[in-house]
Amino acid sequence: MNSEKALYEYPYSKKWVFFSCVLTVLSITFTLLALSDPISILLFFAFTFILAGIFFLLKLRLYSMKTEHELGSHFALEEKVPRRFFVILLLVLFVALFLPFLLLLILEPLSWFISITGFIAGVNIPEVFLYLYFRRGEKRILSLKTSC
Repeated sequence: MNSEKALYEYPYSKKWVFFSCVLTVLSITFTLLALSDPISILLFFAFTFILAGIFFLLKLRLYSMKTEHELGSHFALEEKVPRRFFVILLLVLFVALFLPFLLLLILEPLSWFISITGFIAGVNIPEVFLYLYFRRGEKRILSLKTSC
């Protein structure tokens, strides 16, 4: 039963979730104060939620791998996950790091601003939902344990 509970433990501290909440609120607030055009605001939220969905799935996969690794199933995990996954992840992180500078050369300032603030919010929103997801799973395991 301990291994089931460990699968639903959030791998980081509550401070990390709080920091993600603060960054998300600041990013959204700053964007709403800076933008006055409803189309730009809609574009910001669309971009943010698309990124949030992508990063939610990516972080869910990575956090699940982290807890599985901590449980000792590292060798079985290496066989399931191809090396290509880590190369793609590294490439995505590299592009995410340098994309703002490239976008500054290509896009107009408003689009650049929306992409940067949307990226900040889109990366941090999933952290809160993942914390709640892992917490719900942990509570479910505890309720099953007490009912037996």
